Amino acid sequence: MPFLRPPSPLSPYKTDLFELECGEAIFPARKPSDPRLSASEYVRIVSDVLCVNKNVCLCRHFHKLDMANVERKSPTLKYIDVWLVEVLSPCREEAFTVRGLFALQLAAVVRSARGWQHLRLRLHAALVPAAHPTTIHGNTAHTHHYVSCSWQHLRLRLHAALVPAAHPTTIHGNTAHTHHYVSCSWQHLRLRLHAALVPAAHPTTIHGNTAHTHPYVSCSWQHLRLRLHAALVPAAHPTTIHGNTAHTHHYVSCSWQHLRLRLHAALVPAAHPTTIHGNTAHTHHYVSCSWQHLRLRLHAALVPAAHPTTIHGNTAHTHHYVSCSWQHLRLRLHAALVPAAHPTTIHGNTAHTHHYVSCSWQHLRLRLHAALVPAAHPTTIHGNTAHTHHYVSCMILTYPSPTEAGRTVAVGEHSALETLAAGRPLEERLDKLLKLLRINATTHIVTEWPKLDDYSRYQNEDDNSMFQRVPVNYLQIVNNIIKQRSSEATAVTFVQLPAPPKLSYSAADEAVCEQYLKVLDEFTKDLPPTILVRGLKSVTSTAL
Repeated sequence: MPFLRPPSPLSPYKTDLFELECGEAIFPARKPSDPRLSASEYVRIVSDVLCVNKNVCLCRHFHKLDMANVERKSPTLKYIDVWLVEVLSPCREEAFTVRGLFALQLAAVVRSARGWQHLRLRLHAALVPAAHPTTIHGNTAHTHHYVSCSWQHLRLRLHAALVPAAHPTTIHGNTAHTHHYVSCSWQHLRLRLHAALVPAAHPTTIHGNTAHTHPYVSCSWQHLRLRLHAALVPAAHPTTIHGNTAHTHHYVSCSWQHLRLRLHAALVPAAHPTTIHGNTAHTHHYVSCSWQHLRLRLHAALVPAAHPTTIHGNTAHTHHYVSCSWQHLRLRLHAALVPAAHPTTIHGNTAHTHHYVSCSWQHLRLRLHAALVPAAHPTTIHGNTAHTHHYVSCMILTYPSPTEAGRTVAVGEHSALETLAAGRPLEERLDKLLKLLRINATTHIVTEWPKLDDYSRYQNEDDNSMFQRVPVNYLQIVNNIIKQRSSEATAVTFVQLPAPPKLSYSAADEAVCEQYLKVLDEFTKDLPPTILVRGLKSVTSTAL
């Protein structure tokens, strides 16, 4: 860097923090007569930083940056540009990846530094088609990882995960290869549900139902404050409920129509058969049912079974289904689904290994933990074809909009989560993302971004020859697009750093690394001061 070269020993960038007490410099600045780092050494340094899960920033053309002009708020410097495009794999979803969010956050931190606040932040994204289309709710994505939705409005938090699966399943007439679907619909204001899946060991019959090992525990309701503890457990044999064939299904239907009801009931496994309500149970004790006038509280247990049973004319083998209808105002929901080892069908849907964990809602404080599981084969959900997507749909029908500091946020079909979905216009999604992150920036959509011929050739990151096969004219076109949009008024430009090659510590590494650096040279040629960024995690500090 120029500021480390003589005759500027008093450069503000110079530090003696790494020098020994005797004054010896451990990392001396390279002199013009010293040999340069080899290409493989340089690339290995970058790779090592990424291997320890650290973010990387490579600075180029910073000899063009006049800090005096920046601090004087010179009218010739107006912008900080952020390009959320991966040069070797351009995709419109790049802005919504961890890499894109890191570059955006880092640029916002730089702009907040003293002397930089007058610069305007510009966000550039390329409108390019995905390489492998998939449709989710009518949205096309390449491998849709909807991660890092930053909820800073009021009291909303979202945690989403994409987990691979491996077996086919059908939900609502839709064929999925590794899909576990949980649909939760709430029609009241305040919901709380605690659900648990507990195995048991002996068959029992409750209300005409033969169950083997199902405990259905702890359903308690109080006046206008309802709490339900339920259990859903996948099993391994077919069953039909409401015309649906399920493999492991037990159905419990609870409907309440009064305000103040309390029921105390217990289902205890027994050693000898017994009949309750015309039902024969092998290990069943039906104890302690007490009701009081208009005040009812219920504690019950259903244990999963290993033998066929019929509920409401439906044959079930080892499935436990809990249906909860709430007609009161204050309910809270906590739900959990425990993985099973055998396929199961719920509402006509076949599932193999479903983990739906931790959906918790509290009054005006909403937290959702959902799992999106990529599949190995195409699947259709609600008429949409997805390549690697598992969908969990949570519908809040009449939940009131939370408010804080006089602001209202919609929760439902038109919520912030929905507006970031991949099928919506890219500019609209970027504007919503900036609003959620509370970053003041303008968005610019690049429609003239070139398309790599035979794109599939460049997708395999294990193939280091990709750096030799990328057309030079493609890199030149990309470079010209950035130069034309940056102009001389740009103080700093942030671009995405392509992933470094995977080296084998052989003689061929040097040639591969040289070609990688040539790609970077063509990509950033004659640009304004440029920072090539590759982020593996979001910004955690604003210290510069």
